[in-house]
This record gives sequence, structure tokens and C-alpha cells, in this order.
Amino acid sequence: QWESAFASVRQGNHEIFAIADSLQPDYLSAFQGLHTYNPVGLPLAAATSQYSAASLAARLQGKLFAATVLPGYQEAVFRASSPVAQRADGETYHSYWNIARESQPHWILITSFNEWHEGSEIEPSEEFGTTYLTQTAHEAEIWRSGETAGAEDAEGDRDGDGVRDDADYCPDWPGSEATDGC
Repeated sequence: QWESAFASVRQGNHEIFAIADSLQPDYLSAFQGLHTYNPVGLPLAAATSQYSAASLAARLQGKLFAATVLPGYQEAVFRASSPVAQRADGETYHSYWNIARESQPHWILITSFNEWHEGSEIEPSEEFGTTYLTQTAHEAEIWRSGETAGAEDAEGDRDGDGVRDDADYCPDWPGSEATDGC
């Protein structure tokens, strides 16, 4: 169904870059990438394996994978059956960052800056001050440095700068130009 919807958009001379809100590789036949907005329903061990599998599938098809991190999640006030992830003084956030980095994503998305009703906000607050912004800066720096990103795949560091970053990704979306080695 998605393939035909995207095909009709393209017939009108419009380009589309769509990322599925799923970790299932089957979606890569229609979408240009995978991500999940909220991984809190997955146990951390399952998130590790599913992120890594989705990332590998995307890379093998020249597509994008965006890993999602979150500091915690507690929407039970609005939905009683909603899963809960306690913040655990920043340990939950750190764990999700580690899982994300290990999957070698092209992007890392944060759920969320200010979704207060979900209890997933990193925005400065009376309760946490700037703790989560500071932690975000630290975790992102580790990711950018490649310190704990895990073993690089053979195509990971295409520009040879020692860091797997945006310059190493060879996208296949409209307007992109493939570079040597892609």
C-alpha cells in the first residue's frame, strides 16, 4: 500500500523521503529509512538486538536508520495501560544512548524535548534543572567521537576521519550526490 501511495506522489513530479515508524526491515521496500518514536515497550535487551538488526538492514539497502533515545517515560496519568520507564537518575537515558550508539545509526533522535505529559522531557525543569541537557551534550559527544560506537563496519568511516558521521553516509534520497566509495 505504501509503495503505491509514494508512487502516486512521485508521478506528480514530487520527491518524497519517508522514514517508517517501525524497526521492521520489510518497510524498507517502500520507505527510505527506519526509526521508532518510542522504544519504551521493548525491554533493553530487545531494543539492543532490534536496533542493531534494523540498522544493519538499512545500511545493507543504502537506507537510513535513526535510533531513538529517551530519559524515561510515564504516561500512565493519561493512559493507564501505558508502559513506564523510570528515569533512574539518568541511567535509563544513558542505557538508551549506549544501545543507540552500539547500533551505529545515521541519526539519533530524542524522545523528547518537551513532551511533559509523557514524562520524557529533557527540557530544563524545576525537578531536574539542566541535568538532561548536560547529559545529552555528553552522550552526543561520545557518539560523535565514536568512542563507544562498537566495531566499525567495513563501509562505516568512508571519509577516513576516524569518526562515523554524516559525511560517511551515502544517501539515496532525491538531490543527493553519491561520492567516491558509495
